[in-house]
Amino acid sequence: NSGDGADVLNQSAGADTYTFGAGVDHYNLGSLTMGTDTITDFAVGNTGDVIDINTAAAAATTDADGFGTMLIDGVGATTEIVDGFVIVDNGDTGTDNATGLTAAAIATYLGDIGGTTQVVKDAATATGYLAVSDGTDTAIIHYADGNADVTIDSGEITVLLVLSGIADAGTILTANIEGYAG
Repeated sequence: NSGDGADVLNQSAGADTYTFGAGVDHYNLGSLTMGTDTITDFAVGNTGDVIDINTAAAAATTDADGFGTMLIDGVGATTEIVDGFVIVDNGDTGTDNATGLTAAAIATYLGDIGGTTQVVKDAATATGYLAVSDGTDTAIIHYADGNADVTIDSGEITVLLVLSGIADAGTILTANIEGYAG
């Protein structure tokens, strides 16, 4: 936990829960294998808190679209996502919420958003990050190739961080995410 003011918290082993307090706080996410942490009071917006994704996978991201917002409109299409950080905006018309924030629930959601849209990787070997919400909280996940196809399966998903109380992933801005080569 941190106090009021600008604090820096580093990811640590295990499933930890953090409360930031007032001020623009930074959470350094440096590993894909340390467990799922929760931030109870993450502030979104241009003057909000920041997640610094400084993993080797993020450093290797060279796609020009290192940060993007995906607005799924429910028109019935397969949407390819690019390497980097992509937000699945559950606040957009026609886009429902994931039924949960487990790898299995997120994989099911990405395979059928709103009954009309599927989200897939742009290449079988693609890797990147997604923000996905269940309508109550938002998860930051990493996806990587696990079976040489473009479908994002539960075995290819690692849930890294849960932002408690962020009901709409679309409220996360570029100002809230750092750490990409893109």
